[in-house]
Order: sequence, then structure tokens, then C-alpha cells
Amino acid sequence: MNAELIAVMLGGAVKYGVSCSGNKENKLSRVELAGLMKGMSDIEMDLAMAKYGNDDVAKLKVYKHVYRVVLDRAIKNGWSCKIGGIFETLVSLAVSEVMGDNLCIKCNGTGLKSVVRPCPCCKGTGYHALSGRKMANQLGIDEKAWRSNWKDRYSEILAYVISLDVVAFHH
Repeated sequence: MNAELIAVMLGGAVKYGVSCSGNKENKLSRVELAGLMKGMSDIEMDLAMAKYGNDDVAKLKVYKHVYRVVLDRAIKNGWSCKIGGIFETLVSLAVSEVMGDNLCIKCNGTGLKSVVRPCPCCKGTGYHALSGRKMANQLGIDEKAWRSNWKDRYSEILAYVISLDVVAFHH
């Protein structure tokens, strides 16, 4: 089961978790979708449900998971921070970036032009990265501080979220 198939199954009108009760509309239950994702870890399944099924509860679970990972890395690597809430904002931006707030319109976030070719517009990522200026503005810092102190840390956080997405996509 891969994420492209999930996206196709959930595209637009399909809403899992909604009772069909006499309605002829095609819908998948959460249990049915979970069966299709058999073998994924909880966090991989939450990421797939959040990204491809617009599940806000799953998105919150992904955010909390990534935030815990980031705090562990911050302690381990001695990342100090005098700006309150910066780690929360970095995690929120990374999760939002991968979840689809910046989805590529050419491939609809799948990262594929065809079944075997990556999308040339987003280079196969499925999304467009935020600029350094936008990131600095979101964090309430100037671009120089972003580049010198936070860009590499954000890249590490983003890479972790992308790694979860890649596993879910190729499951």
C-alpha cells in the first residue's frame, strides 16, 4: 500500500470515519483504511492519515511525536534557545510543510509525475519549501539569525518528518 493510492482513495469526496447510513457515496471507515496500512508503525500511519486523509487528530499526534524527538535532540546536541516557543514553531512549520500546506500543485503532493517519474516541479518531494525570509518571519527573527542559528536545525527536523513520510509513502 502506498500513499499515492491512499491519496487517490481519499481524494475529495471520500471521507473515512463517516457513517454511510443509507448514503450511496463511497466512503472508507478508519478501520478499513487502517487495514490497508497494515504493517505501518503508529506514527507512520498517523502521518499518512493526516496528510492523505486530512485527519486533524492524526496531525496533532504527528506534531507531538516530532516535538518529543526534537526536544530529545535539542538536549542531546546542546541546542540552546533564548527565544520562547521556537522549537514548537520549527516543528509546526516542518509538519505543515510536509503535510501539505505547501503541496505542489503539479503532482498534488504525491511527488510523482507518473507512476515511475518524480515530479520535476517539486523534485519529487511533493511540496515546495518555504523561503528563508518566510521562515525568519515565522520565527520572529531576522534572516541572518535564521541562516546562522536555525536553518540547519530546521533542516534536520524537516528531514526527520520527510523520513516518516517516505516510509508511509512507500509502504
